[in-house]
Amino acid sequence: LIKRYLRHADKIFAVSDALKKALEQNGIKNVEVMHTGVDVSEYLVSSDNIVRFSEKYGLMDKRVILFAGRLNEAKGGGKILETMVEVIKEIPNAILLVAGPLDEYALTMEERARNMGISNRLVFTGWIGPNEIKVAYAAADIVSVPSLCFDSFPRIVLEAMACGKPVVGTCYGGAPEIIVDGVTGYFVNPFNVSIMSGKIIDLLSNPAKAHQFGDAGRKRVMEDFNQDDKINAILECYHELLNH
Repeated sequence: LIKRYLRHADKIFAVSDALKKALEQNGIKNVEVMHTGVDVSEYLVSSDNIVRFSEKYGLMDKRVILFAGRLNEAKGGGKILETMVEVIKEIPNAILLVAGPLDEYALTMEERARNMGISNRLVFTGWIGPNEIKVAYAAADIVSVPSLCFDSFPRIVLEAMACGKPVVGTCYGGAPEIIVDGVTGYFVNPFNVSIMSGKIIDLLSNPAKAHQFGDAGRKRVMEDFNQDDKINAILECYHELLNH
């Protein structure tokens, strides 16, 4: 059905090179890559808001790893718990801040955490709105995006980097097109818990390095994923179509 309708499209955009390749593998041609962007100025969070958020969720004096979005196995919910077991061995005050709906899968995560002996290392916020999630990014030390599935262009990576946070993200899909490995964060195979936990431990153990990665990430978003630039590029494509 998708292929049928796309035959009538004047122009086809993919949000990442990874998605373009996947479309081409399925016989969908003439695809142009158009990464999405964000307005970095919208991700500036005051220190007062960070303190209030941290006090609300008991994050003060903790090393915070944020795992946010839809909570399910494909997004790496199980693997991030396995990773936390290893992280806590080296960083005893590490906390996994889980920002997502308190649904059946959240309860599954809680039960698994209890069985692993790390239930006191998880903090669930429940679903939070677009303004509060920005504060969650700012309150975290690093952001983890361990998707096991093909994640075409995980926006959480862009948003975290816009907040100046290093990201340890999945190698599947478009995340490696955003993250500069070893510069703004790391992209890893999330099935390899040893490597993923090692990268997280590396950043939590080296705050100066994490801060440097965060600054580099914010700069990259401003230069390469600027929302205004992306809007102008799309408008230019429409103008070209209208003039033909």
